[in-house]
Amino acid sequence: MARDSAPGGDWTQARAVALGTLLSRATGFVRTLVVLAAVGAGLVADSYQTANVLPNAVYDLLVGGVLSSVVVPLLVTARRQPDGGQAYTQRLLTLTVVAAVVVGVLAVLAAPLLIDVYAPGLSPAQRELAIRWARLCLPQIPFYAVGTFLGAVLTTRGRYAVPAWAPVLNNLVVTAVAGGFLAVVGTVPEPAAVSDGQLWWIGAGTTAGVVAQTVVLLPALRRTGLGWRPRFDWLHTGLAATARMSAWAIGYVVVNQAGLLVVTVLATAAGTRAQAQRLGHDAGYTVYVNAYQLFQLPYALVSVSVLTVLLPGLSAAAASGRLAAVRAGVSSTLRTTAVVLVPAAVGMVMLGPQLAVVLLAHGRLSPASADYLGLVLAAFGLGLVPFATFQVQLRALYALHDARSGTLVNALATTVQVLADLALVAVLPPGRQVAGLALGFSSSYLVAAAGSTLALRRHLGGLDGRRILRTLLRVLAAGGLSALAAAAVRALDPAAGADPWPRALVTLVLGAATSAGVFWLACRQLRVEEFRSLTRLALHPWGRSRGRPRTAALDLPATDRAS
Repeated sequence: MARDSAPGGDWTQARAVALGTLLSRATGFVRTLVVLAAVGAGLVADSYQTANVLPNAVYDLLVGGVLSSVVVPLLVTARRQPDGGQAYTQRLLTLTVVAAVVVGVLAVLAAPLLIDVYAPGLSPAQRELAIRWARLCLPQIPFYAVGTFLGAVLTTRGRYAVPAWAPVLNNLVVTAVAGGFLAVVGTVPEPAAVSDGQLWWIGAGTTAGVVAQTVVLLPALRRTGLGWRPRFDWLHTGLAATARMSAWAIGYVVVNQAGLLVVTVLATAAGTRAQAQRLGHDAGYTVYVNAYQLFQLPYALVSVSVLTVLLPGLSAAAASGRLAAVRAGVSSTLRTTAVVLVPAAVGMVMLGPQLAVVLLAHGRLSPASADYLGLVLAAFGLGLVPFATFQVQLRALYALHDARSGTLVNALATTVQVLADLALVAVLPPGRQVAGLALGFSSSYLVAAAGSTLALRRHLGGLDGRRILRTLLRVLAAGGLSALAAAAVRALDPAAGADPWPRALVTLVLGAATSAGVFWLACRQLRVEEFRSLTRLALHPWGRSRGRPRTAALDLPATDRAS
């Protein structure tokens, strides 16, 4: 029979995922710093970043969108079969491997075309360098696919932590590779002067990190008892229903990639124009990518950690018709993540330039370039809460086996983003165009959050709207007060006249401390219950009170497990 896992058990897993995610992001940040120090943020870096983003772009477009969105709900449903879903999992994994290898080979052959599509603004020397790097990076595609699928299998079988920790190994490998490059090369050469050895060291080393991230999952897979052998009996085995749901997921990714393509082209061209005008700071695609990585950090630590544990439970609840449990899980997740992400967004918007200077103004990234990157981060920060809201509600739609609504909402939001990007690039000077692209991103997720709310309400007959709205309004009020506090500290600029880095550090520390203190006091006065629950969780993460786990801050739907 089936038994339900306790919320405290779910939160134990969520904490393990959060810790792995934190370490992954921390090592990823170190990786970013070392890569920036090794290749800079200018012409060579744009060639490398363009080549390195291609495996993710092609993988997401043709394989990854399906694996990262619909596979967990499908595997949870398949576990109700007499064999526990083993045959279905083996067939789907075989299909994934075959498709990913074919896509990877074709992508390597089409590397020049892909570079021309994603970065038409590169100079001839940059283009040649990007093509050569792309041919070394695109073999990552099969490993990304297998790693994502194995992560989904482990998640549905209660092994949440290993997939969360696997990227740490990737980051360590790439950090070592970039550090070796920095130690040997010393200075960033011009694109035409990058040697074959330098190119192979960075390109092959980046791919080696992805390989390590995938291989480390295999021991955990064996411990689940899932034996794998290739199975090619794909007809009449339930994969047709998978294909129908996957088609909408592919449509979602196609729309995303269209938006990414526009951003890549516009940001690369903006960087070239900024270089030509000698603005004194980098303002191209590399700045956009690194600002986006910083923007993702608070979302990954909170929402991704919770969603990793939440999605199997949502899928099991939806499969058994327990819509009230789905509604409760979504409501609790939205309310709790808002409490964490609103102050994070305030920090990005009010202190983004200071944060970027303190963290990134080292090596070959000048203080002026870091300051501009912080401005881009501030523009991203405006969309942090809507972005997280959409991602939570999208996972709930997938748990309900509705990929169609998410794709249609995403198409509308991406259209808004593209139109906003084109308009902002047209009116902003080259040195501010990438910040405009980040504003376009943020505006699009306001539309996406509203659309996904309407779609999910139709499925669930409501979304606990009053409770969510009450919490959100109180948290936004507290966030507004904390923003005023941060603005006051920034206006005082107590270290005026010092070097950019010390001044930014002082302003960041004082601004963050003041803002956090005001937010804490405001949430207490406004009686934000979710804030109080999270505070207790932070102070007593493993404690129990009155026989109930203190960790049960969220009403996570129970995950069905075979006993």
